[in-house]
Amino acid sequence: MVSGLAIQAKNIVVRGTWKAPADSDRRLIISYFKDPLIRDETRVSVEPDQEGSFELSIEASHPLQLGLFYESVLCFPGDTIVFNIYGVPKQYSLEFKGANAAIHGFFYRNKKRNGQFEVYKYKFESDSSLLAYKSAAQRYLAVSFELLDSLSATHAIAPHGSQIIRDLLRIDHYNYLLQPLARVSNTPSQYFSDFDKSIFGNEALLSFPSFVNLCGAYNDAVLTPLAPREKRTDSTFVAQDIYSAERNFVPAVSNAILYGIFFRLTEVGGQQNRDQITKLHDKLAKFYSQETARNDMLNELYNNFLKQGKGFPPEVLNVKMKDLKGNWMTLAEVISHGKIIYIDLWASWCGPCISEMQSERELIAKIGKEKVKFLLISIDQGDKPWQRAVAKIDVPGEHFRMDGQFESVLLRYLAVKSIPRYLIINKDGILMKRDAPRPGVVLYNPHILGI
Repeated sequence: MVSGLAIQAKNIVVRGTWKAPADSDRRLIISYFKDPLIRDETRVSVEPDQEGSFELSIEASHPLQLGLFYESVLCFPGDTIVFNIYGVPKQYSLEFKGANAAIHGFFYRNKKRNGQFEVYKYKFESDSSLLAYKSAAQRYLAVSFELLDSLSATHAIAPHGSQIIRDLLRIDHYNYLLQPLARVSNTPSQYFSDFDKSIFGNEALLSFPSFVNLCGAYNDAVLTPLAPREKRTDSTFVAQDIYSAERNFVPAVSNAILYGIFFRLTEVGGQQNRDQITKLHDKLAKFYSQETARNDMLNELYNNFLKQGKGFPPEVLNVKMKDLKGNWMTLAEVISHGKIIYIDLWASWCGPCISEMQSERELIAKIGKEKVKFLLISIDQGDKPWQRAVAKIDVPGEHFRMDGQFESVLLRYLAVKSIPRYLIINKDGILMKRDAPRPGVVLYNPHILGI
């Protein structure tokens, strides 16, 4: 069971109608997090029958925020959510019904009435612009509270639902306040003057991803010096984050923050973090000893991290890949040239992969090929889409295609579940980073490559 409200596991029933046009995608997809700490996101889908009716069940032991289209639906174990959908995705309206309709549909109703707070519209060029942004966020919170209070006054929303909605609105507000901090050098002293720190004592809110994110961000950006992006795994900054998390929060929240730090370090940290990662692993394994899913994730992340600082095993070195001339080579042959190697795992159908290619071209032009070998390994299923994409991206590295996609021996060994993914291998064939920064980051921080 996820730490949070002590509620017995019950089904949440989602039921309603959707008379979507016959030529549209009529699958209703609902997403939610079983456990935000381990980022365990689940997606379920249902297709309405000929009359447009649908129904599905979700087992839950704590409150959930379901993702439905572009909306958030708050619900509790045992709830039956009833709603009708009109229109198609991106052009739809929702009508919630039933005893708890005001709770289930609050965030949708708030967005319809008050709009959506849009961070990207604001610039953060001075103290005054940052404080103006804060004032706008406060106004949005105030009108959201007004809607909640009006519904609570008419008993449309029960007290338990009203309190959680109020907490979630505050969490969103605090997350809005934290977002600009990565883009400003200093924060005005009054910026966090109305920040109610008591919210961090409510461990029941750990059921919600937004609260888990808030705890980590507040610890990283407010309680400790905010590390520059390129130094987020610097052992000194990490030590400060760990110390603050252990000192300033109740145990459940403290360990949730430490879990996030551990997650980040095992994904993007290096050998300088090995002792910190080991200590965090041992501490968290003890705290979550009765929670199988969290312990399993701890061990999986830890074991994957330990693959760094080692050479590849024979079964991985023997993985075959094809070059543009149609020649097959093993990974061992490809990396045995006494150079630092930067590997880009990509595919022609991967938008984020393609968007990084311009930065990769600039990186190669800046670094050159004398000290660093740039390998672009595609996981496309066939030669033609790969070859067309290689010609289009025009990146002057060494290009290969590997069969098997995410089930290939190499990707399974590295536990790669999404792309792009970048690797750094040293001159001796040792894997130094199994989740290296993207080319756009390395371009301005070439020391990451070890040169």
